[in-house]
Amino acid sequence: MNCKPCLRYEPIQTGWNTAIDVIETHIQDATGASRELWSACALGADYVSKTSKVFIASFSENADDLSQWRAYCPNGGYSIAFAIARALQPAALGVGALLVPCLYEESLRLKCLDRLLSSWSAHFTGAALNHPHKDYGELITEVAAHIMTDLANLAVFFKHEAFAAEHEVRLVLVEHEPSAPRILIQHRVVGAELIPYVAIPLESEDSPMILEHVIVAPGNNADAAAASAKSLPAGLQREVGVELSKIPCRARH
Repeated sequence: MNCKPCLRYEPIQTGWNTAIDVIETHIQDATGASRELWSACALGADYVSKTSKVFIASFSENADDLSQWRAYCPNGGYSIAFAIARALQPAALGVGALLVPCLYEESLRLKCLDRLLSSWSAHFTGAALNHPHKDYGELITEVAAHIMTDLANLAVFFKHEAFAAEHEVRLVLVEHEPSAPRILIQHRVVGAELIPYVAIPLESEDSPMILEHVIVAPGNNADAAAASAKSLPAGLQREVGVELSKIPCRARH
């Protein structure tokens, strides 16, 4: 089974404003060299938001959820469950993607950001002491670039608390150097839009993706859809459970 999900392009502003607010707080609280460092980060924020490209594929830990059916399968469909915890290792496959649950709680988001920035602040202080002859402005620019890269990787997993019931897990690939992408960027037409996307491998010969079971969306033709889904095992060489959604909801027409 060749599993290559498509990661859709998303603006980096997803969660980005929260990260920038935390940096501004650090600027207000910092003094001396640290203040210069955070100021450099703030100046680089606009550059990062314009040059970084974020590609996201979204999964849910909820296999049978009313809000997901209504949003993505209003006229019927399937929920396909993979054993991703065992097999999904995109970074090990040389892609460099990250698979991380979304952070919904504001306090948790701020804690993660503060820990990240505090770590880099300590690194900057140590580097300045250990390399006294290094150009000071160059050191600030170098460390600030690392900080902004880490912030971009973290901020894409931030999501508003109103969506917490989705239990979303995101597979994310962030291209910080679009002029030299790590993977081929393709395009598809959706309505009147041209949407960039990338397709990445999620399995290898040593670590195949395991299809656990399929849930058929609630609707008037659910029985027929279930019968069709049961033909899947013939191509997968293993038995895959197929069941109807337990949610009493009719499909829209």
